[in-house]
Amino acid sequence: MTLSLPRRMVLAALAGGLAVLAYAPFELFPLAWITLAVLWALLAGEQRGWAGGLTGWAWGLGVFLGGVSWLYVALHRFGGMPGPLAGLAIFLFCAYLAFYPALAGWAFVRWRRGRPGPDALLAGALWLVVLILCAVVPSIPHLPGTDALLQATVYGPALVVGA
Repeated sequence: MTLSLPRRMVLAALAGGLAVLAYAPFELFPLAWITLAVLWALLAGEQRGWAGGLTGWAWGLGVFLGGVSWLYVALHRFGGMPGPLAGLAIFLFCAYLAFYPALAGWAFVRWRRGRPGPDALLAGALWLVVLILCAVVPSIPHLPGTDALLQATVYGPALVVGA
């Protein structure tokens, strides 16, 4: 059964939103892997690069809206920003951050080979690049696994070499 792009995007956004439950205070840690698996499964059924990008963007929008919703409270309640404006600011911020998973979705659909082993390696490599870009470029490590990955690949070695 193939899903239409709008349904694929809704499922991706829901999966992204569920990924937030993998962290405190819920700590349903298997959801981080399950929701990523849902994203890659949705991407595996796609043939068009731009549609893969939109699917990745929808997943990213879901994970970021769920993950940084506390910023709305900070802007509206404590910062005095009007509610609709705070909501718009958070949505635009999350829409921007969602371009990182969109990049992975687009690249995966464009570069996959249709073989499980190489495609799994490609997915992992793309996710690694996206995690590092998301943490370093906007300096906001909010994707699932970013903190642990950066400790192992960027921050740890930087401490050793003195950067």
